Amino acid sequence: MDTIIRTGKPLSALQLYALRRDGLLVQLTETSWIRAGAVLTPKLRAAALGAPPIHGTAFSHAAAHWVWWGSAQAPALLDVTTLVRRRVRRVPEGTAVWERSLGGDQYREFGDCRVTEPLKTLFDIVVDCILPIEDLTQRKRAARSVLAPTAPQQRRALAALAEDSFRRPGVVEIRRLLRSIDPASHAGL
Repeated sequence: MDTIIRTGKPLSALQLYALRRDGLLVQLTETSWIRAGAVLTPKLRAAALGAPPIHGTAFSHAAAHWVWWGSAQAPALLDVTTLVRRRVRRVPEGTAVWERSLGGDQYREFGDCRVTEPLKTLFDIVVDCILPIEDLTQRKRAARSVLAPTAPQQRRALAALAEDSFRRPGVVEIRRLLRSIDPASHAGL
């Protein structure tokens, strides 16, 4: 199994950058690396992130999307969602906090790393990051880029969740957006 190499353990950042330049390592996060050619799984990407930077949170939105479907380096801004809705007063630099409550079935643990489930991740990104985009063309482009790496079953599950959701802000817009970019996922719903 491939292991994550951390900056300073046993190599310095300069040595790791040199190995990356030589094509031997791939940088996953600011401080974690893996050998080139390694098969990246959600478990390995979660290990690269480590524990969320704030106690009682789970990685969500773009950070969770990277864990489930990412191919390049992790996003610079790490999104986390609170497990129990509460105000977070001290937020580390490079972290965005979504103050909500997550049920135990809405996140998964990989060691000390908690990540929102794939369906929850997609729904959160659509609601919080894509719907606020005013321009319809840009909104569709953003939704396509988020959904592109997902499997057809996941897109269908997202469409079913949107169809079954009531009394949620923007649910009609979510349905309309998903139908316009992926009509096949709505077949039979």
